[in-house]
Amino acid sequence: EETDDEGNVTGTVKGTYSVQHVYGVNQITETHDDGKGGTPSMVTRRFDEKGNLTAIELDSSLRGYPEHITLFKYNSKNQMIEKTVDSDADGTAEISTKLKWDTHGNKLKATTTVINVGVDRTLVHDYSCW
Repeated sequence: EETDDEGNVTGTVKGTYSVQHVYGVNQITETHDDGKGGTPSMVTRRFDEKGNLTAIELDSSLRGYPEHITLFKYNSKNQMIEKTVDSDADGTAEISTKLKWDTHGNKLKATTTVINVGVDRTLVHDYSCW
């Protein structure tokens, strides 16, 4: 909805939102157009055969290739063991989070490293004290 300076509704802008499921590939693609003349955006989520999210790709201007990629890896118990973020889709992750689990499925440690932004930084969350 469009509003004036006092918050009164002056018009309605209709955007579009669509979802495409690709069966057999385990992929969902969402496209959003706000209806205000801006560039539509697209988010693709990919899943493995167990239903685990393995990738999120953002194409914020519908160029046909992702501009931001987040990848997820899992162990044999379906516990996420790594998440990487490639914020410019150049093939090099700028953020990496590695997770460690105990034999009972409790998260023991999360280590996040920010890479290639001047000085590498590492943040460790240790949950083993619980």
